Amino acid sequence: MGETAQTAIGRRAVRVRPDSPGRQAVAKSAMLMAMPGEIKIGRQQLIGLLDPAYAADAACREALVLGANYRVYEGALALEETIRIYKQRAAVAESTTRASVGVSEALDRLGSSQLDQVLIGAVSGDREYTLFLSADATALIACLAF
Repeated sequence: MGETAQTAIGRRAVRVRPDSPGRQAVAKSAMLMAMPGEIKIGRQQLIGLLDPAYAADAACREALVLGANYRVYEGALALEETIRIYKQRAAVAESTTRASVGVSEALDRLGSSQLDQVLIGAVSGDREYTLFLSADATALIACLAF
């Protein structure tokens, strides 16, 4: 018998064989269920928040359309601290050969926002995207990829 994967849906565990045709459907429906420490936000809602006029947003949007995994973490962070941390990460990325998309733009967008706090989201597609959302998760402030 093949190895099985266990996916939590609500409070009930569902066992699905990795080669099962229904595995992707179960995995996608599980993404709509918020895990502890995550905020429930629908894929289409998140896609709608991304602004295709920005390179990182457009690439992240495409990754989501193609089925990339995503999550938005609960617990808003102080905007100033978030900007400081991501400036440091940008400096580290620049000192390596690691390509990034939209980092300077995202830092500018964060700096010009009138918010005190942001939520952080993550999208894992062709690259790792970081999303910065309003504390109520109704607006996307910026997106970047390292």
